[in-house]
Amino acid sequence: MEKKKVCVSLKLILILILVLPGCVKENDCSQLSEEYFPNQVGNWWVYNRYDSLGMEKTTLRVDIVRDSIQKDGKSYRMWVFSKSNIYDTLFVRTTADSVLFYRYLEGFPVEVMLFPLAKDVWWTHPFMVRDSTFVLSKDTLLINYRQYNDAYRVQRRLFAFNDYQTDTRWFIPHLGIAKLQNWHYLFGWISKENWDLENFSVSSKVSQ
Repeated sequence: MEKKKVCVSLKLILILILVLPGCVKENDCSQLSEEYFPNQVGNWWVYNRYDSLGMEKTTLRVDIVRDSIQKDGKSYRMWVFSKSNIYDTLFVRTTADSVLFYRYLEGFPVEVMLFPLAKDVWWTHPFMVRDSTFVLSKDTLLINYRQYNDAYRVQRRLFAFNDYQTDTRWFIPHLGIAKLQNWHYLFGWISKENWDLENFSVSSKVSQ
């Protein structure tokens, strides 16, 4: 095992979240992550999106529209993705040191991210062994003539039968996803999708 790389067992992390001594209530823990990973109702992001398969350039808007407390007592935020009158939703929950993305409120998360990020850290999805995420580097990005020196380049790699996908995103603490590049091979077809942040409004330390 390479000592320079940190492989985090998410099954262990999920257990540690429940017993983390510094968090008396889960809501207290959630607030820590939501300051680092913006997940407040009212936040929004607008991206310039390019889809190579459809050869189209569109505007993609992401809005956090409401808070929902479920039967298990946990709080989820509803994210709405809209482009050309097409809508999609995700439910996002933050814990003390992770962000969980759900397609539906029941079942396991479709994606897991661990925070805070650091170069060379990587982890595997607790329920999908062929789903791994790697923090590749800490880059500099220019957004609306403002320079950000803490853009973490995070790459997710997924494998299945005749299905391979890499999803690379640049995450800026207190701002969110600033850039995304997706490459997807599916039964001989290859598609590429790019997102570039154009505008945003978040309740955190970062301003436009």
